[in-house]
Amino acid sequence: MTHTISLVAVATAMLCLTLAGPARAGLDVKTRTTGSGTEPDSSRMRTEGDLLRIDTAAPPSGQGATSMIFDADAQVLRVLRHGDRTYVEIDEAFAERLSSKVAEAQKMMEAQLAKMPPEQRAMMEKMMQGGALPFPKPGAKKDRPPLEARATGEADTVDGTPCSLFRLRRGAEEKGDVCVASWSAVGASPEDIAVLKKLGAFQAKMTKSFAGSMPGAEQPFELLERVDGFPLRTRRVAGGAVESETFFEDVTKTDVPADVFEIPAGYTRKDIALPNDG
Repeated sequence: MTHTISLVAVATAMLCLTLAGPARAGLDVKTRTTGSGTEPDSSRMRTEGDLLRIDTAAPPSGQGATSMIFDADAQVLRVLRHGDRTYVEIDEAFAERLSSKVAEAQKMMEAQLAKMPPEQRAMMEKMMQGGALPFPKPGAKKDRPPLEARATGEADTVDGTPCSLFRLRRGAEEKGDVCVASWSAVGASPEDIAVLKKLGAFQAKMTKSFAGSMPGAEQPFELLERVDGFPLRTRRVAGGAVESETFFEDVTKTDVPADVFEIPAGYTRKDIALPNDG
């Protein structure tokens, strides 16, 4: 028996394949952080296109197991607290509300400063400008110098994977170092962690809502703009001593289930309360 296939059927099949495009695998990464005088901390990061999820068993905040889900396309960050099965959302609307509250608080503080004796006012302003107290006076805080990553020419190995060492500086301040592996060495590509850069931009935008009230805040993903490759190990230093080390381990290219980036059933959304919210 002879089977015939119509041209319409062939064209339809080809169109479906074209629209579907290649299968897009995600990335699954385990991280481990050790610090002086602190218990080791572990987390898991999974990415898929413009979606990111980071699960932390015991974050520094002491709130217990939490997860962070970022949707770069929708520009929304959701933080899940598994202990009480709740989550909060941070988006542009929240940033605008926060910015308004911070501006109100600044005006109140400036009014209080105006009532203080000159010496006491000067001391308070110095503390605010240095970051010891929040809400520095507008224009008082200068922009921080950008993070620099300088190749040392030294090679190292992290969990059997070769990497190149870079020293990190911000202006005159030593920030630590990072050991960067080639993309081929870890079986990944820049596109696999592009969502991290988008999260960095999102966090920078949110930070501006504090109107400069966090002068010392670091942007953890700023490093990705400075190196070409996958950071296997980062070290933070202060005063010449290592404060902490973070290792990125078990980098796996895999298909991440879609429900990983969804709010689990039974979780309740909570609004973030701000001062003087009516």
